[in-house]
Amino acid sequence: MMNIGSGAERRMGRIRRCIGIAAIWGGVVSALFWAAAETAWSLEPPNSPTPALRLKMGDSIGVFGLKPLVEKKGDRTLFIDEMLGPKAEKPPKALLLGFFASWCPPCLKEFPEIKKLAEKHKSAGLEIVLIAIDQENQGIKKARDFVVRQKPSFPVLLDRYNIVVRRFFEDDASLPSLFLIDGRGKLLEAFVGETPLPKVETAILPHLK
Repeated sequence: MMNIGSGAERRMGRIRRCIGIAAIWGGVVSALFWAAAETAWSLEPPNSPTPALRLKMGDSIGVFGLKPLVEKKGDRTLFIDEMLGPKAEKPPKALLLGFFASWCPPCLKEFPEIKKLAEKHKSAGLEIVLIAIDQENQGIKKARDFVVRQKPSFPVLLDRYNIVVRRFFEDDASLPSLFLIDGRGKLLEAFVGETPLPKVETAILPHLK
């Protein structure tokens, strides 16, 4: 489980202060900067406590809109209330909403399994939306390149300023994280940290009947 909270923010603050130095020294120092940034993220304690959720079971996830991570001609902002709730033309029986980042190895590892889950249960009424929370340009590019290679059939959005992910957690957020949501936009279950996908699937199935 990888936390993104106050400690990480302090480290990122120190890293950002190095940007001016990186600009002076050019490409070599820039490469070292990015390597250091990703290493800092990866040093979170593996057995750290599960972060507290801001949303409780049964709460509405609210309304938000994000642009696709990989933008194509004609793409527009996806508003979640177009998929869920009274404004949705055909709301799904269940939505699996997940957060990931290019610097989160467990997130990248589970991505292909989530693709299989989407293909397996699409016809039964399952929708999936994944949201990248990378903030720096290089991380966003890595996430974008990864998604292009994966070719998912579901929307993958970008929460660059972490506005949406902060709705789900109190102080520290954690990756990977998956949230099961019903067609009305109510939170049904949360899977924080590395969770076997069969366990997630077992939780989804009763809501597809």
